[in-house]
Amino acid sequence: MELKDLKVGMKVKIPKTKGVYGPVSRSNVIKKALKNNQDYLYFIKIDKEDGYILLDSEKTSREGDFFLLQDIELYEEEKRTPEKPMYTIKELEERKDLVIYLDSQEEFNKLKTITNNLTNIYCGKHCYSLYERNYSSWSNKTSTGGYDDVNIIKIDQITELNMKEKEIVGYKLIKPEYEEAALLLCIKDGMGWAKNEKYHFSNESIAYQNAIKARILDIWFEPVFFEEEFKIGDWVSFYSEVRSKIITSQIKDWTAHSYCKLKNGSEPFKHLIRKATEEEIAAATHKTVKLSIGKNVDIGRDKLSNQVFIIAEGKTIQYKHINNLYCNTNTFGDTGWKIQYNTFDIGCWKNITREDLKLIIDAYEEIND
Repeated sequence: MELKDLKVGMKVKIPKTKGVYGPVSRSNVIKKALKNNQDYLYFIKIDKEDGYILLDSEKTSREGDFFLLQDIELYEEEKRTPEKPMYTIKELEERKDLVIYLDSQEEFNKLKTITNNLTNIYCGKHCYSLYERNYSSWSNKTSTGGYDDVNIIKIDQITELNMKEKEIVGYKLIKPEYEEAALLLCIKDGMGWAKNEKYHFSNESIAYQNAIKARILDIWFEPVFFEEEFKIGDWVSFYSEVRSKIITSQIKDWTAHSYCKLKNGSEPFKHLIRKATEEEIAAATHKTVKLSIGKNVDIGRDKLSNQVFIIAEGKTIQYKHINNLYCNTNTFGDTGWKIQYNTFDIGCWKNITREDLKLIIDAYEEIND
């Protein structure tokens, strides 16, 4: 077996040898597994410093016991389990042959944070098509229902959602009164912590290994998780429950409160935002609308002024002129009868339709959102 075969959470057979930190008979994780009638352990991680393999009897553990690669062997069911294919959200939106089975409201809400192509509400345990933007009421986990020639995937096969749990970057003392004793057990040279402002030692340090050996890591310390940092000007996205869509904009003000202010006027809670993808930024800053007459109109946001512009034939067109044309309020004489124009000749562009104007207006309003 090679290191590349190991994945976090995989089961391995209980080792018969232990090439590091004492014999098998002294391994508490093996004792615990056997006590729970388990004939396997879980792979937790590889120690980057010395290449030791960390195993534990609990899948979600961050601790455990160290072994060498030659000590372990994959559990039989892991050998038989084929790796599931992964798909991006863009593939689901563009491929008719893919539908996703959603087993709960929680899964629906999670998927809703990265796509606007879902139904407005959760419609039960069925298959949903992001391509068709609908669902089949008589589909289920194994049946495609009203969809023909499609493959059913599950939420753990979506690349953007298949993220690891929050990464632990270090540990800090739970109480300051533990410090003197912890220094003796973890640092041992009395020199103090090599700490930054967030934690006392990293999870790749000798102090971390010493804390595990002394079995005080989970008693005296608490983990510090990686947190994505944001600054003014960053492009971020969040799912708006009110508007049932993903909103993308730049941070205008990182307030001292639980929310931030975006340049589009939104004020989302900080815990709801994430870094926007390149596709989301592109969609929020530029669109090309193809009219029925074959001409293109560009709508975009100027990086310096942050103003939204409309350009046709190299000339800037004001939004109000297009909107006034579309929302014409002229009446016929004194009758009060409304006049509606369905086609327009503007310059050398002939037979522009009301639907063309609506496409431009919608694209402008989406970028100006």
